[in-house]
Amino acid sequence: MSAAGTTPGVVDQHGKGKAPGVVDQHGKGKAPGAVDQHGKGKAPGVVDQHGKGKAPGVVDQHGKGKAPGAVDQHGKGKAPGVVDQHGKGKAPGVVDQHGKGKAPGVVDQHGKGKAPGVVDQHGKGKAPGAVDQHGKGKAPGVVDQHGKGKAPGVVDQHGKGKAPGVVDQHGKGKAPGVNVLHHKDKDKMVDPVKDRDKMVDPVKDRDKMVDPVIATEADVFNS
Repeated sequence: MSAAGTTPGVVDQHGKGKAPGVVDQHGKGKAPGAVDQHGKGKAPGVVDQHGKGKAPGVVDQHGKGKAPGAVDQHGKGKAPGVVDQHGKGKAPGVVDQHGKGKAPGVVDQHGKGKAPGVVDQHGKGKAPGAVDQHGKGKAPGVVDQHGKGKAPGVVDQHGKGKAPGVVDQHGKGKAPGVNVLHHKDKDKMVDPVKDRDKMVDPVKDRDKMVDPVIATEADVFNS
């Protein structure tokens, strides 16, 4: 054994161990219990391939793990429990393909999920529960074709709905429950406040109710 050991109990290959109990290949371990290949472990219990582990319990391939329990392929995990393919996970529980998940529970294809529970195709979901085709959903429950829905419950073809419950063909509905035909007879519309006497009671005046399926626009406004 080389006589370069500095502290009692140091046992290594080249006699450069600095603290008691350091056992490594090239004698560069800095703290008790550091055991790695090239002797660069910095904290107790660090075990990795190239000796760059920075915290206790860090176990990865290239020794770049930054926090306890970080286990990934290329050693770039930043927080406890980060497990991904390319080691770019930023928070606990992030599991994705390319390691770009930002929050716990983010699971998507390209690793760009931003909030918990975001699951979409291209990883651009912005809020919990956003599930759409191109990953542009902005609020919870937004489900549309091109991912441009702006509010909860918006379901339309081109994703331009502006308020909850808007369901139409081109996504231009502006208020909840809007599902009307575009017409030019606004002057014939019944004011629900001023013209209460003209309003049809859906219970008392059932015989006067207009069937929305068989009635045409002319039937409604010329009756």
